[in-house]
Amino acid sequence: MFTIGCQNELRSDKRVQTDKRARVAVAGLWHDCMIRDISAGGAFVETEARAPSAAPVALRDDDWGLIAATVTRVDEDGFAVVFGVSESGKRDLIDKLTAYLNAETGA
Repeated sequence: MFTIGCQNELRSDKRVQTDKRARVAVAGLWHDCMIRDISAGGAFVETEARAPSAAPVALRDDDWGLIAATVTRVDEDGFAVVFGVSESGKRDLIDKLTAYLNAETGA
């Protein structure tokens, strides 16, 4: 069974590898993407869309809904984001991510 929460590392939230297909909005246009890893605090978005560091973006998925985010790092195959959610929104996101990951693994 997967759980997503704090760990004793530099990151405050555990990252989980995934290959979740989703959509990302960059500069008001929606693009296909793959979420390569995700935590309650952010994700790495693999996409052909380009966004500069500090750009606001949004992720959309049928399981998780719409998540506002900000680009923190840009790589050649996509970018890392930090989610712009409140503490209560973060708890809700943790519940959704945990349910998704448990369903994917049959846990």
